[in-house]
Amino acid sequence: MVVKKMILTLILIVLILSIGVYVIYRKLNSNFMFQVIAAWYILIIELNLINILFTFYNYKKSIEKVGIKGLKGDMGDRGKVGKSFTCSQCGLAGKKLKTVYSTNVNDYGKKVDNPNVKTGKCIFPFIHNDELQYKCSKESRNSDEPNDSSKFGWCATSINEDNTFKTYGYCTFSDLNEQKRRAEEQRRKKKKEYILSNTGVLDLKMTIGNRSSVKCPEGYQKIPKDLNDQSGGKYIYLCKKMGIGSSGIGELNTVSNEDNYECADGFRQIPINLNQGSGGNKLFLCKKKFKKNFITDIKVQNEQECPPDYTLVSKNINEGSGGKPVYLCTSNKRSSVMAVDTGFTWGVNKKTYFFKDDEYWLYDDRKQAVSSNYPKKISDYWNDIPNNIDAVFTWKKDDSTYFFKGDNFWKFNDKLLKAYPGYPKKIRDVWKGIPNNIDSVFTWGEDGKTYFFKGKLYYRFNDNTMSIYKGFPKFTNRRWSGFPNSINMIFTYKYDNKTYVIRGDKYWIIDNKSILDGYPQKLNIKFRGLY
Repeated sequence: MVVKKMILTLILIVLILSIGVYVIYRKLNSNFMFQVIAAWYILIIELNLINILFTFYNYKKSIEKVGIKGLKGDMGDRGKVGKSFTCSQCGLAGKKLKTVYSTNVNDYGKKVDNPNVKTGKCIFPFIHNDELQYKCSKESRNSDEPNDSSKFGWCATSINEDNTFKTYGYCTFSDLNEQKRRAEEQRRKKKKEYILSNTGVLDLKMTIGNRSSVKCPEGYQKIPKDLNDQSGGKYIYLCKKMGIGSSGIGELNTVSNEDNYECADGFRQIPINLNQGSGGNKLFLCKKKFKKNFITDIKVQNEQECPPDYTLVSKNINEGSGGKPVYLCTSNKRSSVMAVDTGFTWGVNKKTYFFKDDEYWLYDDRKQAVSSNYPKKISDYWNDIPNNIDAVFTWKKDDSTYFFKGDNFWKFNDKLLKAYPGYPKKIRDVWKGIPNNIDSVFTWGEDGKTYFFKGKLYYRFNDNTMSIYKGFPKFTNRRWSGFPNSINMIFTYKYDNKTYVIRGDKYWIIDNKSILDGYPQKLNIKFRGLY
């Protein structure tokens, strides 16, 4: 088949070149030299084409042939040593391993107090008895001590450079420990969602008097705009209670004689005539409570057009009174920002640090902004400290730093920048009376006492007896009027010696008795660069 194709190709080449020679001779018949040159040129081209054709033919013919094996070559240089010490195809290597979280409880149900015991996530593989361990080992760690983990096993929780275990934990109740960890993460997630959706106006009241200095009930903030603006009637102000709670104001409207002064279903009337003493039309305000997504702000203004993100919820309150028009606008815009998990002023350098998820920020007091090149990973500096911590503070009693998460706490070595051996430990074993999953902790600069916070409660801790004071916990808003129900952090800022309370994307300043007037304010206005 190949030979036939070659013959046909040769005939085609000869035919084409013959036609070419004939054409050239006719064109150049008057010049013998040009005819000779053209003939030689065509001949050379034809020979080259034939050579290419035969070369291709021999290639096709010999493509399947195998030649004689040549001599063995010299040994090449040895390759570089790889970075991994594991075999990618041995045993469980290369497979997805089950995540195991160790405890400090051995097979006998005894809690082991040993500096080499460190609870937490198991590290696989690790080397023990010259073998790679891809699951909890039931072999004795040392030949000179009894094996207290022959049933459930043990694992490395930190390793040396040669991949042998440095610290270890017991695989006893590891499944329960994992369930507990997941439940804790779920709790943290729900807490954040709750704070974001259940923050706003919890309640609304009115205050009425003969002077503009009339005060709101304790725990309520005065909206500084008279509802009887220049109408000659009583001074009437709305008082809003801000915070986080299981119910809050979700909707407002007004009723008049056209409604028989009756609020719609689900609404409750505030029993004060908005035009009391002004001669204007009788008008009442109705409020309705929701379980989440409350009104986040209320404005009382003279203009009928509300600002962006606000909705008009009333007609002219001063209608018929002769005073300036007054309208109510409400906003349901809520922040989606949970700015920080916690933070503290470090006793080592008196600088302020903020933590969120797996990152942390250093605040520059001089620039009044987050330092450049932040955030950074917690694991890059705060060795052995987990992500998503609940609280941290430098304890005045021993000038040491303590981190809290769930039911555990870590004592941090400020010089070596890692946790002390034997940590984490259980909160209940050291901080008597303090619950798990705290919101924040600090030593207050006002009285030098240690305070723990969780939800609506606070605990004053006796540093000498290592237990809470008698009569605690107590409600935070009874100690500091207007204190939010749940917080992310509280600390005394060394730059101005004021005590700051942070929740979500807002902050408050407290004194000995209450939240200062004018708060909360946006966190990124004071502490720029956090988000």
